[in-house]
Amino acid sequence: MRGFICVLLRYRVKKDIFNHLVRRCRFTDSLKQKLISHPVALIAVISQDDASIDESRRLLLVIATDAVNSGMRFSSPKRLELESIGKLPVLYRCGQFKLGVKSAMKNPVLYALRCDGTRIEEIPLEAGGGRLSIQIDTTVLGEPAVFFELAEK
Repeated sequence: MRGFICVLLRYRVKKDIFNHLVRRCRFTDSLKQKLISHPVALIAVISQDDASIDESRRLLLVIATDAVNSGMRFSSPKRLELESIGKLPVLYRCGQFKLGVKSAMKNPVLYALRCDGTRIEEIPLEAGGGRLSIQIDTTVLGEPAVFFELAEK
């Protein structure tokens, strides 16, 4: 797939799992990340207009952290064996993330999205020198979000 990058933010993840995921992802200098919180997270940036990440005018950003059903039970704290699947709602771990994305967008805007793609709210970002500086704090969003749209205004 053209224009796809994913980064696993390493925190209490077994080294062999981390290395396997890194080998399966395509890295470029288009995305630089710095974890300023500590949840396990997978960050993916996907071009929505078949352009490279650098040239795209519409990107989908995915920040996936730990999620479990309410009342879900495991046989041990390592969560290797499921005892009860639980029920809705899903409990999603929040976090604070700081990202830098190389981009040619002149007037970018970032939105948190619902799962159906509806925009929830605009998130401020800084643009300059061909890079976008993004800080996302999922603890302060109006509602939970995993998906974010980065687009030309």
